[in-house]
Amino acid sequence: KWPRLHVLLRAYGSSVVAQVVDTAVFISLAFGPEPSIIWGHILVKWLQIPLEALLIYGARRYVATLASKGP
Repeated sequence: KWPRLHVLLRAYGSSVVAQVVDTAVFISLAFGPEPSIIWGHILVKWLQIPLEALLIYGARRYVATLASKGP
């Protein structure tokens, strides 16, 4: 089964606002207060979460397929 979106949202949604603010502050200190840079980094960070979940799911499916074929 595909990872359920509501599980991912529950796992990462409880502190979304705090994490976005923390990320924005860190990026503004590191790269300057340019809004486009801050939003770009936040977008990349939040796109990374579902992509990692899909990568893990795909790897598990691949390993399960190899294991079911046997030696």
